[in-house]
Amino acid sequence: MNLKINKIKSIFSLSQLLKYNRVITLLTAAVILISVSVFLYYCFYKILAQSEEITVLKEQMISVKVDTELYNQVLANIENKKTPPEINLKELKNPFLPYTSSN
Repeated sequence: MNLKINKIKSIFSLSQLLKYNRVITLLTAAVILISVSVFLYYCFYKILAQSEEITVLKEQMISVKVDTELYNQVLANIENKKTPPEINLKELKNPFLPYTSSN
């Protein structure tokens, strides 16, 4: 039992932690620096880039004028194509009657 406790104490002893103090400090600083960089990229830089892109697109959209007459014509044509033409059933030929040629 004492051996296990002594091994655990020797692994986490103060002298060993002080021995690797610089490595632990550098790794911690690197992790913090990477975390801050990722945070700044996603929360600030990306948002600024998107807002600049939106302003450019808004400027382009303002310069394009919509031809309302052509737009209304296109909508009317689409509506006309949606409604099928009326078929007069009396004028249709019966396909089941035998064919007679008129010579």
